[in-house]
Amino acid sequence: MLMNKNKIISNIFFIVLVYFPIYATYSYLLSHYELKSFTTKKIDWEKLYPFSHKINEIKKNKITYINYLERINSKLKNKTANIEKKFNNYLPYKYKLSEIQMSISKLLGMNLFLEYDGLVILNNGFLDLYKKDCSFTNSSTKTLDLHNFIKNLHTNFIFVIYPRKNSKYDNQLPKGLKDNKNIACDEFLSVLNKNKVDTLDLRENITKDYKSQYDMFFRTDHHWKPSSGLWAAREISKKINSLLDWEIDTSLLNNEIFKETIIPNFFLGSQGRKITLAYVEPDNFSILEPNHDTNYKRICPTWGQDKTGSFSQVMFDYNRIESCDYYTKFPTPYYFYLHSDIPYLRLINNSKNIYDKKVCLIKDSFNNVVAPFLSLGIKDLTLLDTRYFTGSIRTFLEKEKFDLVILAYNVDAILLGESKLFKFD
Repeated sequence: MLMNKNKIISNIFFIVLVYFPIYATYSYLLSHYELKSFTTKKIDWEKLYPFSHKINEIKKNKITYINYLERINSKLKNKTANIEKKFNNYLPYKYKLSEIQMSISKLLGMNLFLEYDGLVILNNGFLDLYKKDCSFTNSSTKTLDLHNFIKNLHTNFIFVIYPRKNSKYDNQLPKGLKDNKNIACDEFLSVLNKNKVDTLDLRENITKDYKSQYDMFFRTDHHWKPSSGLWAAREISKKINSLLDWEIDTSLLNNEIFKETIIPNFFLGSQGRKITLAYVEPDNFSILEPNHDTNYKRICPTWGQDKTGSFSQVMFDYNRIESCDYYTKFPTPYYFYLHSDIPYLRLINNSKNIYDKKVCLIKDSFNNVVAPFLSLGIKDLTLLDTRYFTGSIRTFLEKEKFDLVILAYNVDAILLGESKLFKFD
């Protein structure tokens, strides 16, 4: 009897020791293959849009033997960390165990998780990120430099600030936590305005169209809803018309001319995944498409070929909503709009009576649900993501000769002045 018991324990131990790692490896490789199955090309953006001679010399001078080794070491560390993270994500029962752990945390009344980038549960149940120390100096300096460069090209420039989830006028942070991000954002915009930069602070436009700022956001994700992206596109278009005396047809962005399809309980955002379904319920996800005829050409060298078609054919990635997977599906359903974050994407609207201007939108991920709608009123809209674009931003802007450059970031992004979001050469 004792022998049989020992055999059973040994078999269980063997399964844990051998099967789980094999299963995790298989799941990871399968997922990795699925992610790579979408064909992409590596584009040498620096060759197409080279940096100036001076900058190239500085770059060459920095390439020493020690720096080279440091970069190699850093890359190896990042690769190892990413592999470990992905491997861990596919351990069986990981999420069930996480849900049990989070159930205990919920019973204990925990509402701040510093280990998850300061994830905080707001008083109204929405999830957000708390940050104690907020600096905007690098962001404002680099934005002003970009603004001055663009003005020297005789091109129009506007900075648009998107709201973050916690409202400036309805603070829902738990007691004892200060809303440092909105305070820093106010100071940032003050610096830009003092230097005569045209700005649009969408935090100030919300109350006339929304009862609450929180209605604009997913409860479980830091991003805002597609309907908020449509609203933002309309507000930006109105501001451009007012500022530049343009005639973008904002009636193309009225809510009533869009068809909305709602998929209930479909989306668990990046914040919700961290504290699991033990804490939060999934969000609904909506598909917004115009009722009128549209005709687009999409140019994306990263994807290897151009695409023509209607709004939905060009903007939507139906693979993102084929199945419901709360924990492991990546990119998340949010990237149903515009597929993913990529270095460069150009949208040419060949529909009738579209305002014939050439605009560049320097974007963060909030713009994935703004840009498709903004393009409905503008003939030629180019999206540029500095996190992935490896060429010279300044050379790009000089060569392409836009009528307007929009820099549009959310409040959280302006606190990342050292990040690639503010890599403007």
